[in-house]
Amino acid sequence: SGGLLGYAQFPGGNPSTDGVVNGIGTMAPNAGNPPYNLGRTATHEIGHWLNLRHIWGDNTGCTNTNLISDFVTDTPPSTSSNFGCPTGGVKRCSANP
Repeated sequence: SGGLLGYAQFPGGNPSTDGVVNGIGTMAPNAGNPPYNLGRTATHEIGHWLNLRHIWGDNTGCTNTNLISDFVTDTPPSTSSNFGCPTGGVKRCSANP
């Protein structure tokens, strides 16, 4: 896609901008570009709206080893995002394989 698929405001922001925005073509299989047209953008952005961060804590390079910067202590630190169905395992930090 190469463009913005959607965005959400984290809790505690300005009430006039509270909510989730999804790009055109991200909600219906017959309207949009695969694989971004299956509604998963909405799931992702609603997670942010509910105060969930990315599993790598919006950092790269395992800088979140002591204080997990996704703010969820049971999520193992990851180096970056995962796409599709990883065949060699997910991208974990070496301290947490």
